Amino acid sequence: MLARMKTFFMMTLLGALLLGSSAGGQAGESSRQRLREAVQRNEVLSLRVILARIESEFEGRVIEVEIDDDDGQLIYEIDLLTPEGRVLELELDARSGALLNGDQRKIARARRNAQAQTP
Repeated sequence: MLARMKTFFMMTLLGALLLGSSAGGQAGESSRQRLREAVQRNEVLSLRVILARIESEFEGRVIEVEIDDDDGQLIYEIDLLTPEGRVLELELDARSGALLNGDQRKIARARRNAQAQTP
């Protein structure tokens, strides 16, 4: 099941990157073009790598993945459904995989080693 979800997310991401939508106008097209070129040049981490990192570091299920160009910085936006039923929103740098932001309390609770951490 996880393999099917990863495949679905990868295909959704690639479809969005490669096909795009004409509704976004000129600015949207240049952003999509930049994303396509970054993927082709391997300047961003693959969705497979990002999902493996999320899976190893956090408890929960990935329910949504987006990649955005935020003022020249490519960012993976990932929504994770935690075992408690909360949605954890994570932003990761698409080039390095570094966690950029998110609700620190929710992040601490969702980490796989949360029980071993001190409060």
